[in-house]
Amino acid sequence: MIVFDVLMTIFTGACICGVLACKQLLRSLMWLSAFGMIMTVRYLLLSAPDIAITEAALGAGLSSLVFLTAIKFTHGHAAAEKDQDKKSGDTQKDKGRDHG
Repeated sequence: MIVFDVLMTIFTGACICGVLACKQLLRSLMWLSAFGMIMTVRYLLLSAPDIAITEAALGAGLSSLVFLTAIKFTHGHAAAEKDQDKKSGDTQKDKGRDHG
């Protein structure tokens, strides 16, 4: 059992490092979800099934869904702004040609 506890601690540390080291938001979110699932297992091993169920539902499930939705909307708006900037830059170039 001590070996399993050590392995769980190592996996927990790896998930934390993965969350902090990833530059891509989706990969970081996957590490965060893995962290939540590992914490669920740890709570089960500590004989706290009610906390484990809550961690699985909220920590790994709902929060991941909220973050995924936020990533989707922020990346969608960023892409739209880039397209808008590109279009407005093209029209400004065209206006410069008319006057020049």
